[in-house]
Amino acid sequence: MLLLVVKLTSAQLPSYQHHTERVSVNTDSSSLQSFFRNGKFYGHGRYYFMATDNDRKLKDFYANAFGIGIGYKSAAIKGFQFGLSGYFIYNLYSSDFTQTDATTKVGSRYEIGQFDMLNPTNHHDMDRLEDLYLKYSHKKSTVKFGKQHIKTPFINPQDGRMRPTLVEGLLFDWNPIQKIKVEGGWLFGVSPRSTVGWYGIGQSMSIFGTGVNPNGKPSGYAGNVNSNAVYFAGVTMALFPKLRYRCGTFI
Repeated sequence: MLLLVVKLTSAQLPSYQHHTERVSVNTDSSSLQSFFRNGKFYGHGRYYFMATDNDRKLKDFYANAFGIGIGYKSAAIKGFQFGLSGYFIYNLYSSDFTQTDATTKVGSRYEIGQFDMLNPTNHHDMDRLEDLYLKYSHKKSTVKFGKQHIKTPFINPQDGRMRPTLVEGLLFDWNPIQKIKVEGGWLFGVSPRSTVGWYGIGQSMSIFGTGVNPNGKPSGYAGNVNSNAVYFAGVTMALFPKLRYRCGTFI
């Protein structure tokens, strides 16, 4: 099997980040008018080509995907900001992902991930509301509530396709003293990569392949996980200039 990937990404300033922002606010708008007027629009574009060249007896797959994202981040007023963004994906010319290989009875494993893996026939309605949040900043600490990007050791963008994984909930980071950062969150919604919808925590755990049990049989937790939220907390310490220690827990 030969896998070929070509990815081109461009962005307008300010750059589009696939993680929760940790930037302190240096300016504060004094009126509602300047709150909107001094905000910033930004854009992000990506072209992604992927192809799998299997053994001559097996079916090959390919995908041509193009996406455009636009967003807006307001100025700060009394430490408060809000932001919103959306993304649109277009299937330029790709394999028929409803077709499976005649021998293995398996369809595309990688290429379908550029689009909506839950609906292989979806070629037109691939838009997603990605950011919709309210953020409060004070000195070097922030609290952010709503739909947003995230980057933690356990829940992260997994940005290997057109769009990353997103979350909905409350995130905070607190910097009580220099070189120490405390962060945590309460998450109640997830939009996994390669999808265009938002799902509850338990529901999101069965979207991708659920793997197998130690005995080799398929696991049975798909559709059987009842979880309303994920809670996490962690501490990052910069002990030395080139050494950081990070610990945390997820529940």
